Amino acid sequence: MQVSLLVDLFFLNNNRKKMIYILFSILSSTSLFVIFKLANKLNLNIKIIIVLNYLIASLLGYLLSYDEFNKIITTISITNLISAFLIGTLFIINFVLIDVSTKKTGIAITTVMAKMSVIIPIIFTLIYYSENINLLKILGIITALLAILLTVYNSNNENKKNKLSVIPLILFAGMGATDIIIKFSQASNKQAGISSEVFTTLLFIVSFISGIFWYVTLSKKQKKFNKIDIIYGIILGLINFGSIYFFISALNTEIFSSSVIFGINHTSVVVASVLLGSILFKEGLSKINILGIIFSIISIILLTQS
Repeated sequence: MQVSLLVDLFFLNNNRKKMIYILFSILSSTSLFVIFKLANKLNLNIKIIIVLNYLIASLLGYLLSYDEFNKIITTISITNLISAFLIGTLFIINFVLIDVSTKKTGIAITTVMAKMSVIIPIIFTLIYYSENINLLKILGIITALLAILLTVYNSNNENKKNKLSVIPLILFAGMGATDIIIKFSQASNKQAGISSEVFTTLLFIVSFISGIFWYVTLSKKQKKFNKIDIIYGIILGLINFGSIYFFISALNTEIFSSSVIFGINHTSVVVASVLLGSILFKEGLSKINILGIIFSIISIILLTQS
């Protein structure tokens, strides 16, 4: 049974179903940060977990859409295949960059650069798709960026000398480029009748293939893993599939314009991650962080009303 049909069974109201896609996208995306946090805390083999997660996500997607996948894959256009290849490759590159950037510059700088990339797809969708620009939307975007900066701000950051490191800048560009291609592909896939399940599955298959090539280059020591690494890889794969599937589904609903959905999703993920970090990992919240959370609530209100 397709994921969309499962959602229909529980949320019969159409508008409620549309909103639940956004909510699930936020929850699953936030869970990714929690899994990475736990894995790093337990000193697990992140590289193995990343590769395995894409295998699990690919298998899950295929099981949910095998009839449609087998039918469409032979007729999918070259443009959509190229988009899938680019997104799938960027997925694993971004995951690796997040891991490297976190170690070199700290989680604060990495999170800011990753989530600040939201401005790239927002500007792209406003210009390329000629979406309506009004004062509320402009204020919502500005407030969202302020919320992200304030929420992840850490006055005690020990890695200030690395703030200009090129890796976070590459991550910024990579995350923004990924979101742009996802939006472009989503519009193209919807017109071609390609479902979220099929395209999401294709993305993860490409990511897994890229991950295999990456795995081959690792040293023998880096290839060692145990049962807990496998368990985390499976969990991450399930959550990762959901994060992409529900995000693409949210874009398909058109309950809000794409720029608004990007803003709501990215802002909510940052705030939720900070709150969970405070509750689960006892990470302290400064007054500036709390101000960021307040700004995020204001941003969401502005964007949804625009």
